[in-house]
Amino acid sequence: MRQEYHKRAVVVVVVVVVVVIVVVVIVVVVVVVVVVVIVVVECRSSSSIVAVVVAVVVVVVVVVVEKEEEEEEEEEEEEEENTLLSSLFPI
Repeated sequence: MRQEYHKRAVVVVVVVVVVVIVVVVIVVVVVVVVVVVIVVVECRSSSSIVAVVVAVVVVVVVVVVEKEEEEEEEEEEEEEENTLLSSLFPI
């Protein structure tokens, strides 16, 4: 009986982690599309292409750093949940 609860809890945790990863990927894709649109518009109407390129690089770096931090936090949360689940439902 306890093993069944443990298996269900693990499945729920895995599903939540997968959903969070999918949402993060969607957000990153949307940000990249917005940045590309901004670059295209700015390059047509402005002569400061260098400033636009620098802005794009900064945005990409910020997005990558945020994604890495979120992944680390998710891994830590998953480890904590697994520890808690293991203590609640020993195998």
